[in-house]
Amino acid sequence: SDDIFLGWITDVVSMRDPPLVFSISYGSPEDSVPPSYMAAFNIEAMKLSVRGVTLLTASGDDGAMGHDGRPPSSKCRNVADFP
Repeated sequence: SDDIFLGWITDVVSMRDPPLVFSISYGSPEDSVPPSYMAAFNIEAMKLSVRGVTLLTASGDDGAMGHDGRPPSSKCRNVADFP
């Protein structure tokens, strides 16, 4: 499914007793994700936070610079990943 993040988090929200910590080790460049999709995910994340659930996310394989930081690139900027 193309809906991996939102599908996953809505499944977790529907759990009666979800695990209290999740680690998300993958993501997509934030500028490639529609704002409405991010907003929907964030609402579900807030629902989990009020239940005491913690979401941890990685900065991606390339750190804060994303793919733009790979050689021989001369681009030097932060690229946010979502989630």
